Amino acid sequence: MRLNIQPLRGQCLIEILPPDESISGIIIPDNARLTPKGEKLPPEKGIVRRLGPWPQKKGGLCVLPEFVPGDKVLVSQYSGQKMQREIGEQFRMVRVEDVLAVIS
Repeated sequence: MRLNIQPLRGQCLIEILPPDESISGIIIPDNARLTPKGEKLPPEKGIVRRLGPWPQKKGGLCVLPEFVPGDKVLVSQYSGQKMQREIGEQFRMVRVEDVLAVIS
């Protein structure tokens, strides 16, 4: 896979994985899932594809992210900028701080 997008400082590019929730082998699309009024949607799974330069604090020290390209992570459905390269491929550019968890 060749990506021509290089995230800026403190950003990362996440490839969003298709949902693995199904009923009897039928995948339920996001727009068909009902959530109670006011409830947030569950986080999405994705794979880190690219990391931008590390953010710097005062004094020039770098803050290292707790994940590397290739790690599987969780991100909020409300965070970042959604992008699509080809049909079926979904990406999201998010801030490093917006990654909720690393899945092992």
